Amino acid sequence: MMQKERTNTIDVESDSFIEFVLNISAFAKRHSKNITIIATIIILGIVLLTLRQQRMQSKKADASVKLTKAFEKFSEAENDWLDSDNANTDQLQIVEAEFQKIFQTYKGTAADQARYNFAKIKYYRGEYDMAKSKFEEISNDKSEISLLVLYARVAIGNCYEQQEQYVEAIKVYETFINSADPNIDMPLRDHVIELAKLSQARCHKKLEQYKEASEIYKSLIAKFEKNLDKAIKDKSMELMESTKSLLNDLPISDRPSVTNLGADIAYDTFVNYLKAFHEYKIAKDIKGGLTTAVRKKFRKFETESNTFVEDLKQAQKNKVEGRISTALFYYDQAVGLSFAPSRAIYEKALFESNKFQYSQN
Repeated sequence: MMQKERTNTIDVESDSFIEFVLNISAFAKRHSKNITIIATIIILGIVLLTLRQQRMQSKKADASVKLTKAFEKFSEAENDWLDSDNANTDQLQIVEAEFQKIFQTYKGTAADQARYNFAKIKYYRGEYDMAKSKFEEISNDKSEISLLVLYARVAIGNCYEQQEQYVEAIKVYETFINSADPNIDMPLRDHVIELAKLSQARCHKKLEQYKEASEIYKSLIAKFEKNLDKAIKDKSMELMESTKSLLNDLPISDRPSVTNLGADIAYDTFVNYLKAFHEYKIAKDIKGGLTTAVRKKFRKFETESNTFVEDLKQAQKNKVEGRISTALFYYDQAVGLSFAPSRAIYEKALFESNKFQYSQN
């Protein structure tokens, strides 16, 4: 009985499926013309979309090639123009026309870069209104806040400066600085902001607003020194972890004890670790017992650590003695001055701040 019911169920399901297939077949026959048209439209759409994408890629590649060639010419012309006492603007004019053709023909990043360099040439030639208008076109692009957009916003202020409209320039710089979103992670953004601050201070100085200029210089100096301290701390922590790792690889009975002075004085803690490491190595050298592999690992670490310590000592010594450029050279050797403000901005701010202080005495 159960076998019979199961057979009936299978037959019913098979009949339903067959009926569904037949209905689909009948529908296809009745609407075959419409289906063919729809299928043709879909295929045609796919083909057109593919062709459009290929054309866009080709156009983008073409723009990139032309931009690269124009930029190479511009770099050479720019260097000649900046280095020469009797600057010849003919080559700049030729490249200017090439940049203009690119941003009038293409869109996107290549067009923006061409427009930016076109504006730079106008700036060099003293056509500040035209330069400003092109920088503003880039600056007003809300689709993407790129590094080029940030530089364009600072360049607008530079144009006002050249026209001796210092109040307007200060407003541009201030608006740019205050509008910077700290939540956007953009490499080099802070460098552009600090550059704008230095330009702002320069305008205050032109307006004989020395107090305002001095405050900006002081803030730039303070930020540089704060970031320098952080870089020293970070490097000390990095080397300290390496020392700990090497010591922890030793047998427990051999490990020297080290006092951790805390993260706030990371450099002093690192020096303690380095001292313990060095004493252990000397003791082992006297008694023997270091394998060739361990000795090689120790030597590599010790070379890096001693170089860091020596560079830092030289930097601090030269700073105390007033040789700032030499001090910065050794700081750069020790930790790398890649943070903002840059070394150049710090030196300029320090020079201007000291000059202001001397004038008050």
